[in-house]
Amino acid sequence: MHYLRVFQLFAAFLLLCFLQTAFVYAQGCVTLFAVTAPNTNTIEPVRIDSLDGDLAVITSIQSSSSALQVAPGSFTVNSLQQELVFLQTTAANSNIKTVNALNGNPGTSSPNVTNLLEFEYHCEADKLYALQRVTVTSYRLVEVNPATAATTPIGAVINLPVGNTLATEISAIDIVSNRFFFFSRNGGIYTLHVAPLDGSAATNFSLLPFEPVDAEFNVVTGELLIFTVSLQLATINPATGAANLQGVVAASPVSLPVNNGALDPFTNRYFFVAEQTPGNFALYTVNAVNAAQINPPVLLPASVSSLTASVPCQAQADFSADNSCLGANTQFTDLSVGAGQWNWNFGDPASGAANTSTQQNPSHLYASAGTYTVTLNISGCVGVSSVTQNVTIVAPPTANFPSDTLNTCTGIVTAQNYPGATYFWITGASSNQITATVDAWYWVDITLSGCTVRDSIYVNVDSSAGSSQIWNTDELTFCQGEPVTLNTGITGATAYQWSTGATTPTINVTTQGLYSVTVSSGPCVTTDAVTVNFAPQPTVNLGSDATICDTGYVIDPAIGTPGLVYEWSNGSSLPTLSVTQSGVYSVTVSLGTCSDADTISLTLIPLATPDLGGDTLLVCENNPLTLDATASGVPGAGYLWSTGADTPTLTVTGNQSGLYWVQVSASSCTVSDSVQVVFTPAITVNLGGNQDLCQGNTLTLDAGTAANASYTWSNGQTTQQITISDSGTYTVTVTNGGCTQTDAATITLRTPAAINLGENLSVCTLLNESITLSAGEGSSYLWQPGGQTTPEITVSQPGAYSVTVTDAFGCTASAQAEVVSLCKSALVFPTAFSPNDDGENDIFLPFSQFIDTYQFKIYNRWGNLLFESDETDDGWDGTRNGEVQPIGVYVWYAVYTDESGAQTTTQGNVTLIR
Repeated sequence: MHYLRVFQLFAAFLLLCFLQTAFVYAQGCVTLFAVTAPNTNTIEPVRIDSLDGDLAVITSIQSSSSALQVAPGSFTVNSLQQELVFLQTTAANSNIKTVNALNGNPGTSSPNVTNLLEFEYHCEADKLYALQRVTVTSYRLVEVNPATAATTPIGAVINLPVGNTLATEISAIDIVSNRFFFFSRNGGIYTLHVAPLDGSAATNFSLLPFEPVDAEFNVVTGELLIFTVSLQLATINPATGAANLQGVVAASPVSLPVNNGALDPFTNRYFFVAEQTPGNFALYTVNAVNAAQINPPVLLPASVSSLTASVPCQAQADFSADNSCLGANTQFTDLSVGAGQWNWNFGDPASGAANTSTQQNPSHLYASAGTYTVTLNISGCVGVSSVTQNVTIVAPPTANFPSDTLNTCTGIVTAQNYPGATYFWITGASSNQITATVDAWYWVDITLSGCTVRDSIYVNVDSSAGSSQIWNTDELTFCQGEPVTLNTGITGATAYQWSTGATTPTINVTTQGLYSVTVSSGPCVTTDAVTVNFAPQPTVNLGSDATICDTGYVIDPAIGTPGLVYEWSNGSSLPTLSVTQSGVYSVTVSLGTCSDADTISLTLIPLATPDLGGDTLLVCENNPLTLDATASGVPGAGYLWSTGADTPTLTVTGNQSGLYWVQVSASSCTVSDSVQVVFTPAITVNLGGNQDLCQGNTLTLDAGTAANASYTWSNGQTTQQITISDSGTYTVTVTNGGCTQTDAATITLRTPAAINLGENLSVCTLLNESITLSAGEGSSYLWQPGGQTTPEITVSQPGAYSVTVTDAFGCTASAQAEVVSLCKSALVFPTAFSPNDDGENDIFLPFSQFIDTYQFKIYNRWGNLLFESDETDDGWDGTRNGEVQPIGVYVWYAVYTDESGAQTTTQGNVTLIR
């Protein structure tokens, strides 16, 4: 629906909206949304009831690893799709999220987003708009794809006025004339920017004297409504920038957060959240026309941010039905947007007057099964809409159990089969049939076309029927020549029928083949079959007793007959046995009832190959090397080294590089190993100890030269020398493969003391004035000009002076000062005079020096000007126009400038006496 048509409908439905209750406003026309944060890792979008302040949590979004928030100024509502749209931020990234405003179901989540601010949704166009930061003083209007974060620029880059910065969290969108509003500021002076959505040039308007904290576009009046820091409501004409104060809210909250206001344009209600008293947040509802209070403020159970109103631009009828079972009421739930009145037709003419309803969420009882066409017509603040859905009413399914109790030997319980139905049993089974294993009540839920019915039955499992099988295997193997008896294992049965013709509980078998039996016990029948095999007697030979030169050995009877069962003396049942110590081992091998056994004695000599190290060992020439070939756990082992030594270990000292080998023997076992030993020269490292470094200078640390050496510094460098400019402890490790040496040096960065020779320095040469310049603490000093070497010098002439100070660490600092020639002015007035012509103190004059310009005035106590002069030697004689003035106190004012042009204003009282 185009907005021109929407506004044609406004007049028709405006009266309707005003006649609805406040509850209808909140649900049908405008809904308030906001965001709460129970903790730093959780955000919760909520719906707000404007009458009592209740918060309904729509969804809870949590992060287990980092702080989470909704970016200020990004929370908006797509009232067309009933979706919340916002920028979710963590320390790592930011993503555009959408959430179903009705049920909290998550929507899309975009890739990482940067430099996007001030989200506004255009519900008529179903588009998201935002500002894209180009620089800190320039922005571009863009269209944003919430799913992909892709942006489409609209128009040229908008440069803020000189000195302005973006006023964040204050924006609005005009869905009638397609304009985007945002604000910038320079101190307390705000500028409104109007950016057309067709890409044409943006316009600016100064908002003197308003300082907004929120802005909302009124789709009814076509004006921009702003709310200010001083609780003012004002409207702005977007075409001219003309502002009109609507009124001031009569409230005094302790704080007024930015971006926490919303407008209901259909009822002229403006909402805002403020901290009413410390720690207590309240929702205020005022008249947008005159700022008068509509409802008393309601306390909120938690602080909220990003208060936003969902203002529908189109009426959209929608509903759901939650019951389709015949005999029970079908509940209809309105899901419409922009509804103020509801007209239902349930498609059931036989129900008479009950076939229609004007309730928002009615229910209806259908008299018979079938498919009914339900129609919902809505009308409200933004027009009319209609929707039709089919609702299918079905007869309740039933399990059709034959009785309340079922006696069964199989345990099988079957419910009636309905094509397309779903089943859920107390056992968790999901078919129409289960097998009961114990005597108990069993129930099943049968769901058919949304209609669910539960039925139950008591099942008595007849234990006298025996097992459902007789043998737990398909084959039985026995030893040749041994008698075999097959037994059903079921006693008390009424009949036995074998495949051999026998009718006894057991039969004797002498030939291999398939045998089956059927056992009857009352109404229950058990049938099973088994194949009988006869196998030859197994033969086991573990071999002769032996001595093994190893730490382990595998005993393998090496019998290839399948189906054998092994039982070793240590309890193992594997075909082979792994042993790790000397001893006597035996095994019994069985095939059915046939078996054979054997025993073997093993002596294990755990002589492992010695490990002298890698093929080549690099050793520092100052460190002796010990080669170890000790055969642990082998008493009486013998050793022979390439040097002729016969000890378990061999120490190699000095520069005895070469190939070394060893042989280790025990009983009849011998093992060996060899290694090439290479001695490397020793290394010396000296970084020079702890040192001082003047700020701004560098220092080179040298780890010294060593052949084939590598260097590892604590700062990650790998060169022989490093150049540093910061304080800290620097460590180097030098290695040439065999030798390693480490040294460290602590470098202290010294910052010379700052020198302050003073500011605005001057001397008056006419008065022979002098001043002292002090360079502060130091070890040595050099002043220019003059070459003085003292901490202080006395200056009596104007000019440029500089000093270089060297501290105890040899670090230097310099400073300069300019001494100018300036004679300070003075103006002193007496406190009384006596114009009695006695020749003493007859004229009221100041004492003055170095005065450039001068203005002097005298007033009486009624404020009448009695005397004025611009000359310091021109005084008052106590008369006005030749008339002698009476004894009393008079007020004088003087304004003068000195030689530098500095102006001084002074005043005082003078007593005239005679």
